[in-house]
Parts: sequence; structure tokens; C-alpha cells
Amino acid sequence: MDALTITVEATDVNDLLDTYSHVRLYRGDTSTGPWELISADEAVPAIMVGTVDGPSYNVAGLRLLIQVDRDTPLLVDFPTSYYANPVSLKQVVDRINFLFNLEWEYEIASPVQDDLRIELRSPITGRESRLEILATSNSAASALGFLHGALVYGAPLHAPLRLNVFEYTFRDQSGDVSFWYCADYYNITTLAVSEKSDSMQGIPSRIVDSTILSLCKVSMIDLEGRPVPDLEFRFHPLPPATIITDAPTSVYDYDYGYSYGAEDQAGDKHVVVEDKYVQMTTNGLGYAELNLLKGANVRVLVGGTSFVRDFVVPEDDEFFLFDIVGLAPDGFDVAIPVMTWAQIRSS
Repeated sequence: MDALTITVEATDVNDLLDTYSHVRLYRGDTSTGPWELISADEAVPAIMVGTVDGPSYNVAGLRLLIQVDRDTPLLVDFPTSYYANPVSLKQVVDRINFLFNLEWEYEIASPVQDDLRIELRSPITGRESRLEILATSNSAASALGFLHGALVYGAPLHAPLRLNVFEYTFRDQSGDVSFWYCADYYNITTLAVSEKSDSMQGIPSRIVDSTILSLCKVSMIDLEGRPVPDLEFRFHPLPPATIITDAPTSVYDYDYGYSYGAEDQAGDKHVVVEDKYVQMTTNGLGYAELNLLKGANVRVLVGGTSFVRDFVVPEDDEFFLFDIVGLAPDGFDVAIPVMTWAQIRSS
């Protein structure tokens, strides 16, 4: 699966606002459909349903490795000291929820389809909502009807139309370069719907090989241990320019700030544009992550604070930002005005 960017142009948006309120996005396997609506009136969580019917499963001694949203993957085991085959669907659900409650204080599993199958559901909604089944030894995935590597995302909201805004960008986190997309205009109150647009294909969010990217992570909490959402981190490229080689194709990606020369001019050499920044924003759990090019010279700024740091993206596959840049001395300081004090004298 690829993360694809789809841009819908609404050149007559100011007239459209008389009738419609939102842009909706559809996806299909061909340029003529059939079309599946992939945006929603309300943000939808990532949901995964097993394909094997219960009411019991042979999972004693097996394990299931699950990553929810961007939390650390959690290993759900069914030890033979506690379970004997067949293990009931209720026992499987209870075990998954017990371990997730213990580690993350939320539940993800429930019985569905007349208590015959297991549903996994992210606790958050929208494009940050994510479920993935990871490979592990002695895996219970196939016994429960899940595939190794299965990855699903929640659905984003329809894009609200805005005065004098002529382009609307969607991100399909579980797309494929072979997919086709189209859009229509919709009024969320009157339910008025326009004709669908011409079909289009998405643009890969990045084209460089993942081995030259390092995943930057942050997890932000306040003094009471609660997550801090909606905190924005901006990363600006610094000179000297970073040159990337051996990318398979050439693309200009405004979202990620990479500029690639045409193949007949630059071949496999690509230069990072210095006036294009990239950003990440913490989700409801205070977590954010973003892939950055290894070896790039970067300046990071934290929105709403005085925090500014310059650093070089490490060669590691992933890193915690504050392990690299540190916090002292000016991180999150409150500016204190300089004041002149008059000495009080008594006669």
C-alpha cells in the first residue's frame, strides 16, 4: 500500500458555495468505477474484521502482534498454561482487551456478525487512526482470519468548501498507484449532490526508497501525564543542499518538499528544495512521526514556543527527536520581559 495525494480543483468554488458545503472523494479500481466513497460525514476509525468464523479458535500457544495507531506494537499471547484449544471467541476478545487495557488503557476487540467473528477497532478516528497486523513467530493471525502485513486506516472527513480556496487535497493512506479517484460536491445539511468529476489518479507521497529515510518521533505530555495534542513541529531544510540519488522516478511533491529533476535532465539525482518545509502535528495521544531524509541538515521549530534547533538527521531507521536535539537551555521557555527596577530609599 502507498500513501497517495489526490488534489481536487474547484475553480468555481465561490459559486459552488451557494449550493454545496463539502468535497467528497471516491476510489475505484478502474477509471470508470465502480466507486467507493472514502471520505465521511464524520471521521471514521480504522476497523479490521477477521475472516474466520468462530465460535472458537485453535490459538493456544500462539501469539498476535498488533500495532494500533502509532503506539508501540503489542504482543498478545495465549499461553498454554492458561488456554487449551479450542479457545472461545469471548476468551480471545477478553485476552486482547485485557493486555491493551494493561498497556495502553483502551480496548480494541469485540465480537461481531452474531458473535462469530472478531473485530479490531482503533480508539481514535480519522486519517491518524491505524491498525496493522505484524508478522511474528507462532502467529495466531491466520487462525483468527487476519493477514500478516494487513494495514488499514480510518476515513478522513469530507473537505469543507471555503471561499477563495480553489484546491482541496486528500491523502489516501491505504492507496495504490493503480487506483483511480473522483470527487463530487455535497451539502451536508440539504444532502444536495453534484455529478462526479472526471477520474484521476493519485500522486505517491514520496518516491525515494524507505532505506534512505529515518522516522522522526515525538510523544508529548503535560505535567499531569496527559497527552498534548495539536502541537506542530516544522522542519526546514538548511544549506548545504541535500542531494538524493537512485530514486526510481521523478516527481515534484509539495507536501514533502522534495524537488526532483526530470529524468532526461537530472537522471537519478534529486535536490531537496530549501524553501519547502515539512511538518507533523501531535495526535490525540500526543504522538507524531514523520519520515526525514537521512543526512539532511534540518532546522526544527515547535509552534507556540521559542524552541528552535538545528540538527542532522541520523542514519538510524528511526529516532526520537529530543534524543537528538535535547531540551536545554531554551526549550519551551516563556519569554520574560526585561524590566528596570528603581531602588526605594527611605529618608
